Amino acid sequence: MAGRPVDREDDEPAAVRPPRVFEPPDQAPGNPGWTRALLDTATAQREPLADGVARLPGIDPLFWRGVARERFTDARDRLTGDWRSVLDAHEAVLRRLGTYSTFVHELQHLWEADRDHPAARRHTAELHDRTTAALAEELLARAAELDAVAVAAEPVVEPPAPVDIATTAGHQEAFQPAVLPVVSDVPEVPATPGERYLLTEKLGVQLQTGVRVLRVPWESPRR
Repeated sequence: MAGRPVDREDDEPAAVRPPRVFEPPDQAPGNPGWTRALLDTATAQREPLADGVARLPGIDPLFWRGVARERFTDARDRLTGDWRSVLDAHEAVLRRLGTYSTFVHELQHLWEADRDHPAARRHTAELHDRTTAALAEELLARAAELDAVAVAAEPVVEPPAPVDIATTAGHQEAFQPAVLPVVSDVPEVPATPGERYLLTEKLGVQLQTGVRVLRVPWESPRR
């Protein structure tokens, strides 16, 4: 009866078969060049983040007043907090990458020193695997933190309420846009710097109160 070839090694009891010995490769685990490039890239990426955290609090609309200024400063403070959270996560990654890069570089020397000690190399390889797995877990955790910042920064837009056309048909006048008054005594082009200054001041007051009724033409129309 034909069957699969008999493997004599399978017929031998486990106690008779010689144990398989781990043979470490000649090349040490890890890639020092890759880890150094990753660390250098992350270090360069830190600079714009740190610069943003330092500069954002100083952005101040000096001539804004009222609701516009309050909303601007609130948005600026929230953005500064988001940048700070991103920078903190990035710096944590930098610290971990720095220790990992040092570990991989030192491991190359240990691997060479233990050339005649397979057991020591086996221990070093296992340590490298555990360290790499821990680094991957932390990178994923920091990435989740960055995702949380991005999601929290997105504005929540409420959908508009449905409008009953039958109910509002008789009240169309309530939906007519308001007509702003027009200033008729504004010259076509300010003739002197003094006139431009006065018109700019008046325009600033109107913007602060939320009603803009003044348009300042700075140049004559080209012919």
